[in-house]
Amino acid sequence: PMIAKVGEKSQLLSVGSRAAFGYDARTGEELWTVRHTNYNAGVRPLWLADRELAVLNTGSSKAHLVAVEVDDSTRGDVTESHVLWDRSKRNSQFGLPVLHDGMLFQVDDGGIASCTDAKTGETVWAQRLKDTYVASPVIAGDRIYFFNEQGRCSIVKASEEFELLGENLLDEGMTASPAIANGALYLRTAGHLYKIARP
Repeated sequence: PMIAKVGEKSQLLSVGSRAAFGYDARTGEELWTVRHTNYNAGVRPLWLADRELAVLNTGSSKAHLVAVEVDDSTRGDVTESHVLWDRSKRNSQFGLPVLHDGMLFQVDDGGIASCTDAKTGETVWAQRLKDTYVASPVIAGDRIYFFNEQGRCSIVKASEEFELLGENLLDEGMTASPAIANGALYLRTAGHLYKIARP
């Protein structure tokens, strides 16, 4: 789950089996529900504050990416009234998308990377990368880093046109999501922890 500032209050956004929910973060009161058909959701929601959109991954092998309009007045079952778009294909089962300039970037388990317009849910581009993916991508500046289970990092430009900027290969596979802190990139492979930074 995650905390989102909706109007003057904080909401806890949580995706569960067959439904997603918004709760009053202070009282625990359930405010709204969106029904879906999946289960085993394990991807944290995204909150696009400037558009008042919650982007939810429904989990499982046929995960949907669903954008829900949420404001102070969103109450009850809003499945039919507040779902702005529903992307049913090429979504990651485990990885969190990254947002850049109104575009969502992700890679599905089979290695299809995609760019989606966050406002409309329309696919801007889709391109196959090598091998299989579990880890979430990370973004630094205008570069997105996709790490696969075989240890390959594909660096893609965060833009409306696909551009592969480079590839690197680690000795071991990687399923953990990378982290960025204090100008460094931290990577945990099957047997090592790496810190990559400028000297």
